[in-house]
Amino acid sequence: MESQGKVRWMVPAVDGTLRCLELSAYYTPGAHQRLLSWQSYIQGFVGSKTPAYGQVESDHIRICGGGAPDIVVPFSTNNNLPISYGYNEVDVNRCAQELNLCVTDSNNQNLTEAQKELLRWHFRLGHLHFESIQLLLRSGALATSEGQKNLHRSASNCVLPRCASCQFGKAKRRPTSSSVSTPVPSSCGALKKGDLLPGQQVSVDHFVCHTKGRHYDSKGKTVQEQMYSGGCLFVDHASGFVHVEHQVSLTSHETLVSKHKFEAAASDSGVIVQSYLSDNGKAFTDKEYCRIGSFQTS
Repeated sequence: MESQGKVRWMVPAVDGTLRCLELSAYYTPGAHQRLLSWQSYIQGFVGSKTPAYGQVESDHIRICGGGAPDIVVPFSTNNNLPISYGYNEVDVNRCAQELNLCVTDSNNQNLTEAQKELLRWHFRLGHLHFESIQLLLRSGALATSEGQKNLHRSASNCVLPRCASCQFGKAKRRPTSSSVSTPVPSSCGALKKGDLLPGQQVSVDHFVCHTKGRHYDSKGKTVQEQMYSGGCLFVDHASGFVHVEHQVSLTSHETLVSKHKFEAAASDSGVIVQSYLSDNGKAFTDKEYCRIGSFQTS
């Protein structure tokens, strides 16, 4: 403990409002929890016209009286202690201002009083069409005083404001932008030109998938670091055959394992891979990868 003083916390009441609790407390920087003695809080009302008292029930404590709504503090299932959420008064005031701000607030200078009145009736009448509301205001049926009649008369001829809820409700999803590529006839098939036999040349490249994939033999309990995150694509130039090998990572070792699996699958079909074509990725230019079989990089 370093010092002692008064603290003021805002605690949720049963009606949803925040009730202010002010009492003495000790300042201990190393403490990770804030301890509040509700007995001390109740003793502060001894002798007042609105005394406070506490009721201990099976699963909560109810703090009643004090001229304010009741506070219900439930018992924690971990340690059977009453636990509640408190809010700093300064933060509560700032958040309340941000939460309660509305376009019809008096502090809003972007709209005239006539436009604010039109929006209020728009909200009250279930977001009725503005022209219909102006027709009602023009008739004077919604006004109860001469001042309201003048305000409604101005609102019936003002520039129509925008309602954020109505604008959001009628919004439509825009199609995803796309691009159209036009192939150059002279370059079509240039990479596989002259490759007439299966296995004569195979293109290989990595692919990345940010959504982790499960193993074929897993039971749903594989950790994220051991799940598939990409793999290798093998495309034979002559036949157009595509082979996919999943990998946990795109390292040289796992890429080499994928290559061995592809070559084993090709040999089962009577195809011997003669050369590969890839970019200058580190896994494809590794000495061990290039040493096995013929390999080319683009």
